[in-house]
Amino acid sequence: MTLQVSVLLRYQYLFRYVYKTVNNKYRIAINATFLHANPTGLGRYVSEITRNLLKQATDYHFTLYADSHSFPGQKADLLKSFGLFGRHWGRLLDLQTAAKYKLKNAAIDLFYSPVAEGILNSNIKQIITIHDLTPVKYREYHPLSKYYFDYFLPRLINKSEAIICVSEHTRQDVIDYYGVKNKNIYVIYNGYEPDVFYPRIKKSVAEKYNLSPYFLYVGDMRPHKNLPRSLKALADLNVQEIKFVVVGRKERRFFPGIKSLVEELHLENRVVFLDYVPENDLPDLYSGAIALVFPSLYEGFGYPALEAMACGCPVITSDVASLPEICGEAAYYVDPEDVESIRQGMQSVLHDDFMRNNMIYNGLERAKPFKWDKAAQGLMKIFGSVLNKRP
Repeated sequence: MTLQVSVLLRYQYLFRYVYKTVNNKYRIAINATFLHANPTGLGRYVSEITRNLLKQATDYHFTLYADSHSFPGQKADLLKSFGLFGRHWGRLLDLQTAAKYKLKNAAIDLFYSPVAEGILNSNIKQIITIHDLTPVKYREYHPLSKYYFDYFLPRLINKSEAIICVSEHTRQDVIDYYGVKNKNIYVIYNGYEPDVFYPRIKKSVAEKYNLSPYFLYVGDMRPHKNLPRSLKALADLNVQEIKFVVVGRKERRFFPGIKSLVEELHLENRVVFLDYVPENDLPDLYSGAIALVFPSLYEGFGYPALEAMACGCPVITSDVASLPEICGEAAYYVDPEDVESIRQGMQSVLHDDFMRNNMIYNGLERAKPFKWDKAAQGLMKIFGSVLNKRP
């Protein structure tokens, strides 16, 4: 090997760094394969963080790794996959095979995954976001995902240049469970859309769903969401004219048990299951509720609590996990394992107008700093730090 070739090989990354720095041509690919219709929390995160990153695409060239129909109307190149990513394992297979070579051929400098999924064997720099560790904390309800979190994710963490967590609580969980050392782990809070989630006055949605005064629950029906204790608290509240509205998918693993509990508690006329509702209806449902009842046993962040506060809806929530971190002094905190504590929270908010008005005001103020553009700005700084770091 000649001396000139040896020098070129040795310093090729330095030459590439200087070229990229001068020309501001770093290419970042975003893993947008999680986008789909009727998104839950993760899908909404991917959508909103991607939209806001693209708005700030001044220093970098962004490319989406997604199906071309997943993100219509965006001015970005699309790398189409083979359409395997309908489910978790399909997406992983695609990432380890087709995606890896497409990203390499597109000369991508950084691959950002807004979820805890990525590429194991790749020389491309990589950043991932970890939202929570639900599959390892509630293993019995995640028979397959727990293995991913036990065996795949630790390797992905080690392979990543940086880890993003959506709360300090999640960050500490990652450090404690995986024994992470000498790794850049950052906290960047989720946001909400202020032009969507704000106090509404119209009663059209309440009329649409035929709702009288009601408490509101928003979320799925997995056991750690603690919906059964909320329903038992409602039964003990003994205020017959108050309804309890459940917004969330009727997952077949859990809905039959919830429905049986409603019948056992004789709440058939008081509990309303709305299933998945259009996102445009959510702000009205929050705004018209007496309070959001959200005594979850574990949350990596807690979207419903933030959205409720932004809509002027008082929040009754747990004093555990990330929820005090997100809600601050604005919420009424309960012991999520104590039905009586939840009942007292509902009773207090229902009958104490002064406290409820204070909760509304404090919640509106508390929600203000949680913005998607702020989250995107935080990510951009980390992108710059990773890309400008000499290999």
